[in-house]
Amino acid sequence: MSEYLSSDEEKEKLIEWWKENGRFIVTGVALGLVGIFAWRAWTGHLDTQAGQAAVVYEEMATAFNSDDDAKANELLTKITTDFKNTSYAAQAYLLKARNDVESKDLTQAIKSLESAIATSNDSQLTEVANFRLAKLYLATQDYAGALASLKKVDSKSYAPLVAELQGDIHIAQGDIVKAKAAYEAAQIAMQETPIGDPNLLQMKLSDLGDAQPSAQE
Repeated sequence: MSEYLSSDEEKEKLIEWWKENGRFIVTGVALGLVGIFAWRAWTGHLDTQAGQAAVVYEEMATAFNSDDDAKANELLTKITTDFKNTSYAAQAYLLKARNDVESKDLTQAIKSLESAIATSNDSQLTEVANFRLAKLYLATQDYAGALASLKKVDSKSYAPLVAELQGDIHIAQGDIVKAKAAYEAAQIAMQETPIGDPNLLQMKLSDLGDAQPSAQE
């Protein structure tokens, strides 16, 4: 019906509409601007945090490479406390775990990897940590823990390595049948995802020969 209204009537309608709705529009715009500025401030804060964490992480790596474990552990605490919301916190625990292994402290290495997993928000990093954790559990003869950790590594890019490690675990358990099945699965997976050492895998299979399951099974 607006085409039948005069210019003055149109103005009156507009004024009345603005009185009823104007404050809501202004409030909505204001809130929208506040949200934008808050988001920019937060992302800027995260970028700054990540930059600072990167510097501390590099210092930590240098300390470990220089065998200054006291300094490295101090920096690890700083990263995981002051920069716990950045990806560097989990990466720092991974670095700590590697140093623990080099120091032959497998118990501490397991704790470091568990901390990396608990801290990480990155699925790829979590899978790497779980895979390494499975290898440490195997080394410490915690076969159930090793298999449980491998179940959490479900990315296809790790499939050959996961299957091969499952075979290693089954060998340690004395389960030849499951070991052969796992190694064969690893060979098939390697055809699709060329990762790992196919020659070493074939040697593992050849070593099994026609071995049969133990009498306990």
